[in-house]
This record gives sequence, structure tokens and C-alpha cells, in this order.
Amino acid sequence: MHELVLLRHAEASPAALDGDDFQRPLTASGRKAARAAAARLARQSWQADRLLYSPAVRTRETAALIGAAQRLERARLIAVPELYLATPQVLREVLQAHHAQALRLMIVGHNPGLSEWGAGLAAQHTGEGLPTAGYWLIEFTNSTWQKLLNP
Repeated sequence: MHELVLLRHAEASPAALDGDDFQRPLTASGRKAARAAAARLARQSWQADRLLYSPAVRTRETAALIGAAQRLERARLIAVPELYLATPQVLREVLQAHHAQALRLMIVGHNPGLSEWGAGLAAQHTGEGLPTAGYWLIEFTNSTWQKLLNP
């Protein structure tokens, strides 16, 4: 059995007119929401073996809060530049390249790609995209996981 959590970054500050989207930090309510997402995962007894995240400030901060709540070793949190505003195809390629045999993997990323990819994977998908600090926990049998890694 393999499990994949797709987590959208928490609420970020709006970009300034001349601002860089990549540099947008979490708001205070975003930090609170990221901690709440970590608490929900803890109530589900879910612990990541590996956490991949976009290096944008808002995803990096979200990943750091989740990692701290789960007491993950720093080496288990991996910044993957390709995750910044990744399409569903790029998300799959990142998973294929960086899963490192993890049984429980988390990807912290951005919409719309994360929701688009997750909608095709998550049985509990309701038609709505992931809200900020929202996540889908998707379970795979060994055979469906292998199909995801080797289409």
C-alpha cells in the first residue's frame, strides 16, 4: 500500500503590483491553516516518509510547518524547482523522479495543476479544487502505484 498526500500551500500574501509571485509569504491565517492541516493529518495517524515541495516562499513555509509538526528530519523535506506552478504532467514526472521508494509521500504545491492532477487520482474528489491548506490523501495498491510510476 502506498499513500500520496497532495497539499496546496496555505494562504499567501497578495503579490504587490510590481511583486514577484515566487516571493509571496504566508499570511498569519495561512500559517494557522497549515498547522491545522498538520493536526488533521496527525488525527488520521498520517506521517510522511518524504515531503516534496515547490521552493516558492509560500510552499516552502507550508512544508516547513507540516514538517515541524510531523517532526520530520530535514533530509526528508526536498525542494523540487519543477513543482513551482507545475502542470499535472510535470507533477507526475516529479513523483516518478523523486519518490525514492517512499510508502507515504506528500507533495506541497500550487493550483491549478495540483487540483487538476489530484482530481484524476482522488476517488473522494467532489468537483471542487483544493482550497489553500487543503489536501487529498490518496491510497494506492502496489499495482496502481506502479502504474502511476510507469504509465
